[in-house]
Amino acid sequence: TLVVGADVTVGTLTVKAGSAVIYGTVTTLVKEEGAGEIEWHVTNVADVVNAANKADVIVFDTDMNFGNQSTININKPTKIINNAKLTFNTAWQFDNYSELTLEGEGTIHSTTRGIVQNYGTNQGVEAKLTVNGGFFSMEQNNRGSVFYNYPGAQMSLNGITVNSTFYAVYAAGNVTINGGKFTSSSHNGNGNWAYTIKAAEGGNLIINNAEVYGVQGCISGNNASTVTLNNVHAEARNIEGYTGNKAFRAVYSSGSTVTTINGGTYLSDNTMCVNVGDAYDVEAPNGTTAPIGKIIIKSGTFSDPSALHYLAEGADVKIEMTADNEIASKVSVSQKAEINLNDHKLKVSAYFSTIGSGSLAISNGSIECVDPSRNGTNPQIRSYGSSLMSFDDVEMTSNGSAVYVGDKSNFSIKNSTIEAKFFGISTNASNPNQNPTINVDNC
Repeated sequence: TLVVGADVTVGTLTVKAGSAVIYGTVTTLVKEEGAGEIEWHVTNVADVVNAANKADVIVFDTDMNFGNQSTININKPTKIINNAKLTFNTAWQFDNYSELTLEGEGTIHSTTRGIVQNYGTNQGVEAKLTVNGGFFSMEQNNRGSVFYNYPGAQMSLNGITVNSTFYAVYAAGNVTINGGKFTSSSHNGNGNWAYTIKAAEGGNLIINNAEVYGVQGCISGNNASTVTLNNVHAEARNIEGYTGNKAFRAVYSSGSTVTTINGGTYLSDNTMCVNVGDAYDVEAPNGTTAPIGKIIIKSGTFSDPSALHYLAEGADVKIEMTADNEIASKVSVSQKAEINLNDHKLKVSAYFSTIGSGSLAISNGSIECVDPSRNGTNPQIRSYGSSLMSFDDVEMTSNGSAVYVGDKSNFSIKNSTIEAKFFGISTNASNPNQNPTINVDNC
């Protein structure tokens, strides 16, 4: 191994065989076929430019401001090890067209709108970017993304921390996130706005065991993308000092995107922490409706009942309400759901039922049923099939009837009150085909 010392300056260094480690200054580096790995510990921006696409490993041990250095293209497999604090003033200081690995526990800050673009089929390549550890941030709040992955490219982000003012990750192509923490302060008071992480352009996004924080929203999928969330913690929270529309969705799926949620916690200061919508960024043909997204929830904890609209077969979910909320469209639960009202009020203005072998447990708060029917006798919360439904420490009121227990379902109520204009609890037990069970304790 050839070692170029820190105080050594070389005009042209040609490596024909063996490996080399450079600590000093090399004006021109030539690596011939048959040479081994070249590692360059850069100390200034000129070194970085000279090392790009020649050295195999570029190491930052010294803090560095890149000044007005233009974007550096990566056209060969390269590893960058960052142990320092780097400041980029050019949007996307690195454009990757090959295979780039970025690792180390240093920090990289962009004063503009991004750090790395990972190119794909739009440039005739299928680049691969792997980021292991480190802290990354950017300043521009109306466009850009700290990491931008194009269709056809592959990106893997592992245990990193990203603090963005717009997108933290733009995920077209194939993107996998393992652990880490991703935050965006973007909100619609800035004009343009962004979710913290966005899957788009038919991208495939997988997030495992990560934390995602946002204001406008945490995770969105658009343009027929596929999103899989495994044990993700996502929070969309309001910010102080802004009175417009604040927190939006923790998870949003639109434009034929399919989003699957496998565990985790999803919270929003908005009234719906998860939601589907049409494709605001896809133009629908005249006279047609833009495609709607899809959400499939298998498990997890959510801050409001919106999740109950998207339960997969066999789902098991918990609702931990953080504010008063409403069920305004029909919900039928054939899975397992627990709702902890947490001393909040749940307004029910549409039919809300358990069916089949479903299980619904509601506790610790109040329920207000507002019956929209003409005669006011239709109950708002029902149980059918062989389902299980229970109330514990619930105060329930209804301007019509309140609870209906049908078929062979089981309803248990304890430490609760029901005040209804008509029936508090009703059945159709006179029907010989029905055999419901009602258990009352301390009510």
